[in-house]
Amino acid sequence: MAWRYPLDRTWRRCTGAVLAWPRTRARWRRLLAVQWRAGITRTLFDLHRASGTLIAIVLLLTTATGATLVY
Repeated sequence: MAWRYPLDRTWRRCTGAVLAWPRTRARWRRLLAVQWRAGITRTLFDLHRASGTLIAIVLLLTTATGATLVY
């Protein structure tokens, strides 16, 4: 059963990314925007979400270019 754990984690990440993917341009703006005048909890959450989105985009681009350079 030890082999199921990495597969389960990968499956959860893929389905989570599909469910959280913004479908409209307004949702992309909201995903990358930070509400600075909100409370501290909301501001930190927005910073966490925006930085995570930007880092994920950079990692995807790096992975794609690395894969094309290898093959």
